[in-house]
Amino acid sequence: MIAIIAVLIALLLPAVQAAREAARRAQCTNNLKQLALALHNYEGVNSCLPAAAQGIRDMPMSPSGFFIGACYMNFTGYHMMLPYVEQGNTYNATNFSAGMPNPPYGSWFGWSTWENTTTFQVQASVFLCPSNRAQGEFGYRFDFPATTSVERAAVTDYLFNGGADTMATVPYNRPALRGPVGFNTATRFAEISDGLSQTFLLGEAAGGSGANARIAIGGYRTSQRVCVPRGSQAASAAGYAGASLEYDNLMFQAYGRSHAGSTPKLMIGGGLVAKTTDATGAFYGPNDCGGLTYSDDAWYMPPPPSPPGQRVPNFRAVHPGSVSFALCDGSVRSVKNSIHPQTYMGLSTVAGDEIVSADSF
Repeated sequence: MIAIIAVLIALLLPAVQAAREAARRAQCTNNLKQLALALHNYEGVNSCLPAAAQGIRDMPMSPSGFFIGACYMNFTGYHMMLPYVEQGNTYNATNFSAGMPNPPYGSWFGWSTWENTTTFQVQASVFLCPSNRAQGEFGYRFDFPATTSVERAAVTDYLFNGGADTMATVPYNRPALRGPVGFNTATRFAEISDGLSQTFLLGEAAGGSGANARIAIGGYRTSQRVCVPRGSQAASAAGYAGASLEYDNLMFQAYGRSHAGSTPKLMIGGGLVAKTTDATGAFYGPNDCGGLTYSDDAWYMPPPPSPPGQRVPNFRAVHPGSVSFALCDGSVRSVKNSIHPQTYMGLSTVAGDEIVSADSF
């Protein structure tokens, strides 16, 4: 009798697990729909989409060509979305006047001041794919003062679409290939000439250790992108020797580079915006290993005519073989890993004039 029960359990367990995963995947799709709706409501009120992060665009560069006010920005697009995803209390708790002032241009580092520790750790479930996790796992050390930290930072499994240009920030190298959301952008839906139903708005980019056994290093200037095991190996390859480098999307860090966690020798890298190409312009496919954000790639200005590319992550999910996206018309579609590179990159641009048929993805 016991053997029969054991056999029945063995037969039923996979079906139960599959049903649970189907429910989690449906919730993940619903989250994308809710976030797309929130962005539509934001655009309707503000006449543009939020930037992935916004800094000081008009501040003069230093003699060395370093534009710190645009590299280490102030607040993120996720801050701006909060009132539109029933998180008004968290939005109201955010001190948008905080930051390092630089009159008359404005401020930066507003996210990383002690006044905003409350916001930084409030986790809204709509930003997490239940197939992946229910909360973040890493603490965060603030910059002002550096003695302040939170035990568990708010994170996201969905990143904004930054397009297929080598840059993710204005003024871009090829503006037609930009995505609808990038650093210091203010895109209107009316600007998306490729069509709202054929342009990604945001997509899955699973964060956390469980979803990111390897981290992409390189893919910048002349270096090829390679996948390195997270932890000490990735830290050494990224220039953080002696540390452990983990991957997560800290949704309220208005960027720079990987940042110190709340425990010694912990570095956390991830992003706010993802692209379908890396900083060299090479195809960066769905479910490849996740890269790190270096917003300062755009602000160490080399000689004319243009800066090199800018490193940001790609899109990836924990669902086998595919990644889900919310398009600019509010619909949600799953894209297979096997999608043709030109189709995939075309779906990420706002004005690339690519011809993408509905049955090609």
